[in-house]
Amino acid sequence: MSMLSRTSFISEKNGASSVAYVGSKPQELPEVTLSPEQERKLWRKIDLRLLVIITLMYLFSFMDRGNIGNAELEGLLTQLNLTGNRFNVALTIYFIVRYFCLDLPLKDTRYSQLVAVRFCLGAAEAGFVPGATFYVTMWYPKYKVIYRLALFAGAAGAAGAFSGLLAYAIGFMNNAGDLQGWSWIFIIEGIATVVISVIGVLVLPDYPTTAKFLSTEEKQFVEQQRAIDIEGEAKGTIIEGVLSALTDWQVWTLSIISTSFFTGSYGITFFLP
Repeated sequence: MSMLSRTSFISEKNGASSVAYVGSKPQELPEVTLSPEQERKLWRKIDLRLLVIITLMYLFSFMDRGNIGNAELEGLLTQLNLTGNRFNVALTIYFIVRYFCLDLPLKDTRYSQLVAVRFCLGAAEAGFVPGATFYVTMWYPKYKVIYRLALFAGAAGAAGAFSGLLAYAIGFMNNAGDLQGWSWIFIIEGIATVVISVIGVLVLPDYPTTAKFLSTEEKQFVEQQRAIDIEGEAKGTIIEGVLSALTDWQVWTLSIISTSFFTGSYGITFFLP
């Protein structure tokens, strides 16, 4: 077991065994089999370690992009003189960039500064959802990925409810430290995002094979499940895969549904408060 604990697993199957490397020498390891109860406990352990942090990160990310709607109620339009379509431009610039720096406009006193910060926020968050989705696929077989992504996406709904309540409470800090309530909304919610991000860096392992919270057998089992998915994937080049996705009617249908949903969702988030 001590030798296996230093084993680096490779995601490939070789008959009834998995190929691994101890040092530079390849070795065949017997396939790990878990009972249904053991498998449920394994996925639950992974869920608690990964999904909790990822979901919280997405929750605060969604709050950061939407809290400008609540800040509008706390004097943002007046102090920054957001007349005409200036507020709409500040909202739109985020989506043009689509996700670079923190949403912390502590001393933004001009319209141009607000737009610059929203630009940076959009650049910073651009890769979060695709990156989180890719990260999840590194741990779960395909038939378990969709359920986890659904839980992850559910944080957006929770953010909408939680953000409004939090912004209402923060609004009572108006004029504290010579800052209006809208500034405190950005500050406090921005700090929360930074904290959860640091926690994520500390607790999220890079790969299943480097996860210290899994036993050697559990690591090998996870790799076995991913190897099955890899074997079942269609062969071809990356370009062929991209073209296949672009010509798939299901992809376009889902894109239309997502666009329709998020148009209304963001409209409510930004303009209803």
